[in-house]
Amino acid sequence: MEYLVDTAAEFGVDKHIRFSSRLTEASWNSELNRWTLVVDSPVGEDVIRCRHLFLGSGYYSYRGGFEPTIDGEDTFDGPMLHAQNWPDDLDHRGKRVAVIGSGATAITLVPNLARDAANVTMVQRSPTYIHIETGDDPEADELRRTVGPEETFRRIRLRNLRNQQEVYAQAKGDPDAFKATLFDAIDAQIGEDVRKQHFTPTYEPWNQRICVVPDSDLFHAVRDGRADVVTGSIDRITPTGLTMADGPASRPTSSSKRLDSMWCFGGEAEFDVDGWPVEIGREWTYKGAAISGVPNLVYAFGFINASWTLRIEALTDYWCRVLIPHGRHRRREDGRRPHRRRAARAAVHLRCRLRLPASCGGPASATGRCGAVDQSAELRRHARSVRFGRRRRPHIQLTYKEKKMRVTVVGGAGAMGRKAVETLAGFDDVDQVRVLDRDMAPLAALDLGDDRRKIEEIVVDALTDDLAALFAGSSVVVSALGPFTIFGERVLSAAIEAGVDYVDINDDWEPTLAALEWHDRARAAGVTALIGMGASPGVSNVLAVRAADELDTVHALYTGWVVAGTESEPGGPRPAAALLHLVHECTGTVQVLEDGRPALVAPLQPLTLRYPGIGEIGVRTIGHPETVTLPRRFPDLQTCYNVMAGPAWWFDSVAPIMAAVDDGTLSAREAALKVENGVQRPADAPKTLRTPSLWALAEGEKDGQPARAAVGTTRWSPGRMAGATAIPAAMAARMILRGQIGRPGVNTPEEIVPFELLMEALSPLYDQPDPSIPLYEVAVDSTVEIGA
Repeated sequence: MEYLVDTAAEFGVDKHIRFSSRLTEASWNSELNRWTLVVDSPVGEDVIRCRHLFLGSGYYSYRGGFEPTIDGEDTFDGPMLHAQNWPDDLDHRGKRVAVIGSGATAITLVPNLARDAANVTMVQRSPTYIHIETGDDPEADELRRTVGPEETFRRIRLRNLRNQQEVYAQAKGDPDAFKATLFDAIDAQIGEDVRKQHFTPTYEPWNQRICVVPDSDLFHAVRDGRADVVTGSIDRITPTGLTMADGPASRPTSSSKRLDSMWCFGGEAEFDVDGWPVEIGREWTYKGAAISGVPNLVYAFGFINASWTLRIEALTDYWCRVLIPHGRHRRREDGRRPHRRRAARAAVHLRCRLRLPASCGGPASATGRCGAVDQSAELRRHARSVRFGRRRRPHIQLTYKEKKMRVTVVGGAGAMGRKAVETLAGFDDVDQVRVLDRDMAPLAALDLGDDRRKIEEIVVDALTDDLAALFAGSSVVVSALGPFTIFGERVLSAAIEAGVDYVDINDDWEPTLAALEWHDRARAAGVTALIGMGASPGVSNVLAVRAADELDTVHALYTGWVVAGTESEPGGPRPAAALLHLVHECTGTVQVLEDGRPALVAPLQPLTLRYPGIGEIGVRTIGHPETVTLPRRFPDLQTCYNVMAGPAWWFDSVAPIMAAVDDGTLSAREAALKVENGVQRPADAPKTLRTPSLWALAEGEKDGQPARAAVGTTRWSPGRMAGATAIPAAMAARMILRGQIGRPGVNTPEEIVPFELLMEALSPLYDQPDPSIPLYEVAVDSTVEIGA
């Protein structure tokens, strides 16, 4: 387990895993060319959309193992459990234990339990073939000294592949000689008499898989008297143990383990294609991986007569060679159409020769031997690829469906909207950008080049026109139409009515609360609505989750941004809409989280925070939606503020202007113009500690000690505040188009946007001041970690 955890962390795989989650439904939509997955997760039901689905769920049921009914089991006085549901608090020390079963799980459990138990009895109906394997490998040790670890790995892997083929060939070609080799090794450990009684199967080798005992640990336990074996049928379970129908009773036990497993396909999820249920047992399979009539799905099934994971490696290598050229051509969908003759041949082998129990949807019975011939040939091909580095070209034809990706941008001629339009039009997988606004004149200033052909302009009045009808046929709607106190719910409700996914840059906390009330209606309509996906809120929310992940517990979260960039856009209206919004958020009251409860406070209140790696910074409170959404993601949070960082002289200059708005002396427009024209840096103003342009700070505990963690962006986008706000929204719309994010309902960025995915998407466009520097920094107290 330590190796698995370390390897996943080394390659960054752990950041992309959703733990404690179970797939319950998978639906393929041929019109949208994508899978929609319903997943049970620790936070409730989640929805994931994807183009390709790889099932690595194995073939066992995760609900529980197979438990046959045994007479008297309800009378047993001790604990009785299945190995698949092993409790963390089970204490078997000094007790008598019966293990029912003789497969790989049983022969692994018995010697380990025998270390601390008074006695362990393995109860089996019939014996299993067992091969003793030593942990020492002198050949590998010598190769490491002479040719190095990489070449040693290649040679030993090739040797093991050959050995597995030779062992299987001997088992099927000369079973008596093969059995003699296994039996001689066991006789040397426990004697011929015990072996004949308990370790001599009645079937031929490799009619079932052969178990491996490492370093004879099972036989050491039997030889030393710490474990014994009873072979026969169980008659009944008694209060103190169990009795056998055709042999002696086992020793009294205090716990019992049953080890058989239930077979199933895809973790028992329900699969459908365009609403038609998939009956796995009635379909053909190609290379034991793809299923006829089920697009873009691969399931992992290992070798039966060799290492299970060896075939998984070959399968993933093969499928990557199918997908990589597919991705290079930016094609969106592949309905797999293998060569008819090859598909039929592979299907016949696997349909007729692979035994699958009726419980997993396969045929109830099958004739002929298990699929040994097919898999042996596959194993030989894989061995050749290891030896010579050859990879056969996949015998699959990819057929493509062209689907128009149309994005509608509401308010697309405004400062924020134009940047969203420009970004979306530059994406190769967006075919059309429909711009809705009341005045299209500003749109003419955009330098779109050849992407201008993608633009469709529609003059609308968002207060009176039928927006739902205008959204029809769109893949996603992006709303940059403010103020959201007026237009937020109207545009969102129209997208839900039209059944179109939705993204906005809502940065007001009151309309954010109103938008969240539409969650159930959006979910019922199957619409993914992502609100507040700008800079703050938006990127800042995702940074907050990343900062919180650095700590064990989190008590306080602060999201912040610097005051630079609040000036009007050159050539744009004065004052800028962003400055009008700033006045709104710096007057009246704003909602924050204090002592674990929402509270209304006056904005521009001074706070002093300690930013890891920088020191104390002076900030002022402001009314952005992070304070009302992050507590939903972190229910134990006690404190949450959104703040502005900047020089004290700027805040001292702005505070009287905002106070004048509160007492009615100035209008919001007059105040915005004063901020733009009348706030100038004093000549003697001291320098201020520079924070990242956008950041999040988490306070809590790590390893039992108070700790702080901060994540901040060190690069930013061109286009001033318009770029910082609109580019993340455009990127999020593209993620929805690609099926990378998605969950029906009204969502906030911290709920569905993964940090690494967002940083990867933003990195090419966040190129100021220098694209060569890292995009973000993670700082934990005095430790700073640079991110790509």
